[in-house]
Amino acid sequence: MINKRFVLTLVTGILSATVLSSCGKITSTDSTSVNSTASAEVTTTSADASAPASEPDVTVDMSSIVSSLNENTTESTAYSDDYRDVFSKETKEFVSEMGHGAAKIEHLVLEKELSTEIIDAIGKVNAGATEKANSMLEQFDALGTDETMNYVEEMTVNRADDKIISIFIQEYIYSGDDVMMGLSAINIDPKTGEFFDSNDIISSDEIIGVIVKELVEQNHDISNFLTYRENDEGPTVQEKIEAAVKAGNLQVSLTSGAAIIYIDENFLGTHNYGNYQIDLPYSEYSELLNERFFK
Repeated sequence: MINKRFVLTLVTGILSATVLSSCGKITSTDSTSVNSTASAEVTTTSADASAPASEPDVTVDMSSIVSSLNENTTESTAYSDDYRDVFSKETKEFVSEMGHGAAKIEHLVLEKELSTEIIDAIGKVNAGATEKANSMLEQFDALGTDETMNYVEEMTVNRADDKIISIFIQEYIYSGDDVMMGLSAINIDPKTGEFFDSNDIISSDEIIGVIVKELVEQNHDISNFLTYRENDEGPTVQEKIEAAVKAGNLQVSLTSGAAIIYIDENFLGTHNYGNYQIDLPYSEYSELLNERFFK
């Protein structure tokens, strides 16, 4: 059985923070820094910074353990310059030096040549994934459990056009049937290769009330937890949401017609309330979202 409190600490360093910390934009309060400037080559990835130890003998299969959130519920007709089909994925598997952990991660691969700015940005995303896997394997060895601990990272390109490349990331830590999940997003300006934070996408603090309302509608029990302080210390969930919006640390990905906000169990600070996806169609929430991404 995984120590829940320890695993929550591990999941806190979500991949988006690992990548964006090198660019001066952090989308999580805790992260493992990466300073790599590696770039991705067309059709093959070259972002193999400090690659973890040797290949494992077995393949980690998450499909039988936890269902995916990849199928977003809000999607409209893509822009004519949609090039999501340019991206494919390459799986990399590793085991830790002392054998207490295994990692299975995805790198994005460009099947066609794009701009240098995009190639470099995707290289940083891939380098961040490798760096995060290294960090997780080191922590698994430090924990030294008898049961192998596993780290899995999956990427999905939700949108790719002349306005934004938006990548949704799922991360899992599991041992046996015990699973923890992290949800995050990385958003890239395809013209400059720079990374957007959530303040570039969200235009109004009124989003806070919408997020709280949606969380309660998806799980009524969470209403009692929004103002709870563990041991009468630390921020409440509602205060965390307010701080994330103010700092630009909200986990948000875009489709061609909506913003999708991800609230995971790490953000909530408990393993009991699960993970949430809040869909905000631009047609309904245009006053809260930056129109540059939708017009």
